[in-house]
Amino acid sequence: MTVVTSRTLDEGAPFPLWAPPRDPQGRACDHGVWVETPLDATAEQLAREVTLRLRHAARSTTRSVEARGDSVIVALSLENGRCTPRDEAARRFLAALPWLAAELALQRDWMAERASRAIAQHDRSSCDAALARRTDDLMISYEELFPADWDLLVLHEGKAYWVADQHCPKAACPCNAIVLQLYRLYDATTHPAGKLTLDLRSLPHRPEATTPLAAALFEPVWQRHGKALLRRREEVRTAVQRVATGTHTTSSAPSRSGPCPCGSGKKYKRCCATATIAGARPR
Repeated sequence: MTVVTSRTLDEGAPFPLWAPPRDPQGRACDHGVWVETPLDATAEQLAREVTLRLRHAARSTTRSVEARGDSVIVALSLENGRCTPRDEAARRFLAALPWLAAELALQRDWMAERASRAIAQHDRSSCDAALARRTDDLMISYEELFPADWDLLVLHEGKAYWVADQHCPKAACPCNAIVLQLYRLYDATTHPAGKLTLDLRSLPHRPEATTPLAAALFEPVWQRHGKALLRRREEVRTAVQRVATGTHTTSSAPSRSGPCPCGSGKKYKRCCATATIAGARPR
């Protein structure tokens, strides 16, 4: 069954831009630029421009991307798509790649969507209304509670999958389960790939899988998004308990320079904020 989703799937990850082909056959170039979008500026700044960290990139023989050298920083205007180098190193970087400024300008609308989404993530109170609307005790998806948060995407055997995590909305429930609905990604559609039911009290984690593909996907999903799934579960449980007791919140997302809420002792920007690293980029 193919499903059309109106949700824009984006994990906020870095992505490559490749140099235009040089030969008449249009053969893809193996060299380009690795683009990171920190998106940790203030809402006022993100409304005007996004800061990009750029590094040289090359395709490897394993179909992965290798980023090389030190990064340089440029600002991309969300008004006109113009790139402004932050220092002399960035100016030389842009000058050495005359195609890059035009390619970055083409990403302006997408970068504006990312900036708006990053701004919306600071409001963590959206879950209260979603929980209050619930009239059943079925599992509730994280995206329904926090629609602006980045999506969990993973690559497996060259194919991209979306991981939609669902959590228990009952305050009195003692369960420790997370349900992961898995979808294979196509251009504008998703195709169900199975479901994983994970009991966090079971160590090592051995989920129930509804399909062989779902079972095969668990290891790459957990390696890449395990920390994020644990953090998201704790946030949902906190929201469920809060709504059950009739209290409300206007709390913001964790400070990127503050301690990570997962308890690792690291700064948030060095821990769960970067749990989703480079990978698939559905557009």
